[in-house]
Amino acid sequence: KISKMYDPILEKELNHLRYIIKKEEYSERGMSLTKSIVTKMTNHYPCWIYRKEYLSLLKNEDLYIKENEFINELILLEPKSFQTWEQKRFCIENIKEINQEEENQIFNQIIIIDFKNYHFWSYKTWLTQRTNSFPNELLYIDNMLESQIDNNSVWSYRKFLVKHLKICKELEEDIIYPLLSSNLKIESIWNYI
Repeated sequence: KISKMYDPILEKELNHLRYIIKKEEYSERGMSLTKSIVTKMTNHYPCWIYRKEYLSLLKNEDLYIKENEFINELILLEPKSFQTWEQKRFCIENIKEINQEEENQIFNQIIIIDFKNYHFWSYKTWLTQRTNSFPNELLYIDNMLESQIDNNSVWSYRKFLVKHLKICKELEEDIIYPLLSSNLKIESIWNYI
C-alpha cells in the first residue's frame, strides 16, 4: 500500500496501477489510468514504462501518434520532465513520417517557456540527426541568435550543426565576428569561439 503522502484519489490510482502491473494487464483501462497519473505526476517512471510496453505490444503507428499528441500537451505543462521527453522520443522512433511542422510548433512554444531547457535541446539534437534536417536547423538557429545571443544552449546547438554540416572555419568566422564586435561582453560568443 502507498503511504498517505498523496491525495486520496491519486493514492487509489497508484494502488490500482500496482495491481495492474503485478497482473501484467496491458489494456485501455491501464492506459487511461496511467494517463491520469502522469497528468498529475509527469515523472512517475512506472507509468511511462507501462505505456511503452503497451505501445510496444500493439505496434500501431496511430497509437504512437496519439501518444505523441498527448505528450506534447504534457511537455508544455512540465517542460523539464525527463521521462516525458524520453516517451516523446520513443514515439517518434516508431512513427514513419514525422510531422515536422507540429514538432516546430512545440519547439517554438518551449523556447518561450524555457529557452535553456536541457531536455529540449537534447531532444532537438536527436531529432535533427534522425531527420537529417541540418541546413534548415542552421537557418532556424541563426534567426534565434538575433534574440538570444547570450544563450549558451543556442550556441552549443549551433556548434553541433556547424560540425555536422562541415562548415569551414573561415565562413563561420565571417558570421560570428560581426556578432562579436557588437557584443563584446557576451560570454556565450567567446565560449563558442
